[in-house]
Amino acid sequence: MALVPILLVHLQVHMEGYQVSNQCQSVVKDRCLIPTKDAPELAYIRESTSEQYVPDVYFKEKDQYNNEVVRLGRPLPVEYLLLDCPVSTPNEPLYSFAVNASNFPVANRLVEGHLQDFNTLASYLQKFSDDQFLEAVSDFHVLIFIATMDMLPLREYIGPLLEAVKKRDRVQALEWKQSEHWATVEQLVMASGGGASVLGAGGEAAAAGSSAQSSSSSTSWTCQHCTFINQTASENCEMCHLPR
Repeated sequence: MALVPILLVHLQVHMEGYQVSNQCQSVVKDRCLIPTKDAPELAYIRESTSEQYVPDVYFKEKDQYNNEVVRLGRPLPVEYLLLDCPVSTPNEPLYSFAVNASNFPVANRLVEGHLQDFNTLASYLQKFSDDQFLEAVSDFHVLIFIATMDMLPLREYIGPLLEAVKKRDRVQALEWKQSEHWATVEQLVMASGGGASVLGAGGEAAAAGSSAQSSSSSTSWTCQHCTFINQTASENCEMCHLPR
């Protein structure tokens, strides 16, 4: 009977991060790089056609004799297009986002109660008082929604607010709230039926907003496919034309 030695290896689980290089982004953007059919570890540089000129892409590798050889990227190993990203865990984590009792819906979830629109934003903000604006915006999904709104682009103006959230600076957050950009957002939210005031709504303002929302809710509805707010009682969405 033969004895088979068994080697026990102590495995340590760790995280590794990767991202594509700028060169990879460029060739993909210019439609020069395509995947291969049967080898996911390889990519392929397109050949030039009468409609599109594709320059040759070369890479270096070492052959069996340890000599550098220049090869044409047809195919091209995907590992040449990846970069290592440092991944680590801090000894003392610093959390920038607060856990609110009334969490804002998560994006890209086509489920009832998880749709992001102006009515949802207004309902969310009304749960906070006027001096709790910092707590209201200290939510990752709220910041993403504000920064990617189609009606009013705020991405280039949201920097001071992000700094206020990062530093937990209430004064700086309230100063940003008084800017004309956020004032325009408040007006748009009010126009969408979200109430007379976004934060710190008073009794009369809340009553007026409630009556306005109840009167408009009979005709307006939010498409569950593209989240577009339809102002008519049609059976198909005016934006994506999908059924209600």
